[in-house]
Amino acid sequence: MILDQATESDQNEIPRDMEVDDIFGKPISFMYVIVKSIRYLKQHLLDALHSRKDETGMKDVRWVITVSALWTDQAKHMRDCAIEAGILEDALSLAYEPEVEAVFYKQLLVDRDSGANSSIVKESEILMVVDIGGGTADVTEHQEESGKKMMSTLTVSGGPWGGARVNAAFMSFFKETFGDKVIRRLKKKETGDYLELIREFEVKKRNTDILKEGKDLIIKLPVALLELYEEINGKSFENSTDCFTLNKDKMHIKPFKFDSFFRETISNITEHLKSVLDGDKISVATILMVGGFSECKLVSDAIKEAFPRQNPVTPEEAGMAVLKGAVLYGQRPESIATVYKRQ
Repeated sequence: MILDQATESDQNEIPRDMEVDDIFGKPISFMYVIVKSIRYLKQHLLDALHSRKDETGMKDVRWVITVSALWTDQAKHMRDCAIEAGILEDALSLAYEPEVEAVFYKQLLVDRDSGANSSIVKESEILMVVDIGGGTADVTEHQEESGKKMMSTLTVSGGPWGGARVNAAFMSFFKETFGDKVIRRLKKKETGDYLELIREFEVKKRNTDILKEGKDLIIKLPVALLELYEEINGKSFENSTDCFTLNKDKMHIKPFKFDSFFRETISNITEHLKSVLDGDKISVATILMVGGFSECKLVSDAIKEAFPRQNPVTPEEAGMAVLKGAVLYGQRPESIATVYKRQ
C-alpha cells in the first residue's frame, strides 16, 4: 500500500532509497523491509523441504512474486528486492494478481466434471476479476483467446478499497471512544495488546452472519486499555452508549455500528464497478470475486445484488486464488497475454 500511495502522489519512478514508517512512526528503508521479508520466506521454504529430507535447492525452484495489477513501475522494486534476497534472476517471474487468479479459476473449471459453475465462462466471453484483498480492490477484464490456451487481459483499474479500510474504520471508532491519546499510549507502551486488538477484529469481522441474526460483535478489550484510560482521564471508562455496552472486559458493539465499518468501502467498490461496466463497450458475462476480503458475505452480497446480470461468483478457496494461480502460472507462463488498457 505504500507503493500504491506513492503512485497516487507522484507519477515519477519511486526512488530506491524511499523510506516507510514503522508502527511508531520511525522511518526505515522500504527496500530493506521487502528484502528481509522475501529472504525469510525463501529460507522458510527451503528449511521445510530439508526437514522432510527433500534435496530440492535454489536451482530447482521457480519463484513467482505476485503484485497488484495497479502497479507498473513499482513492480521492478519487487524484482530487485528478490534478487538481493538471493533469488536467481533467471528463476524469477513477476505476475499480476488478477491474471493468476483468472488462471486458477480456469483450471478450477477444467478440474470439475460437472456442477453449476462448470460452464460459466465460455470461449470469447469476458470475465471480470474483482480481486479484493487487504489493501486494494483490483478490477481486470479477461478474455480467452479463440483456439489458444491463454487469457488476454483487456483492462485494469481499481483503488485502495480492501479489508484494511474496514480495520481503519474500526480503529477510528476506538479512537473516538477512548481518545486518540489513550490509543497512542497503548500502541507505544503495550504494543502486543494493540496488535492483538487489531488481530481479534480481523478474525471477528469475517463473521458478518451475526448482522443478519441481530447479534452484537463482541471484542475482548486489553486490560491495559482500560487502565490507560483511567490513568489519562482520571475516571473509569463509561460502560454503555448507543453504539456499545461493556461487560467487564468484553465490548458488545451494536449491529448497526459493526455494519457501518464496512459501508464506505463496499460503496467505493460497487460504485467503481458500476463506472467500469457503464463505460465498457464490451459485455461482461461473469464477475469473479476473489481475494480474502471477497469472502466477506457483506461484500459478496452487495456485488451480487448490484450486478445480477453479470452473474457474480465467489469460487471455493477465493482467498487462496492468488497463491494457487501463481503456482499454475509458474508452471505455464504462456497462459497469460497482457494487453492493458488502464481505466
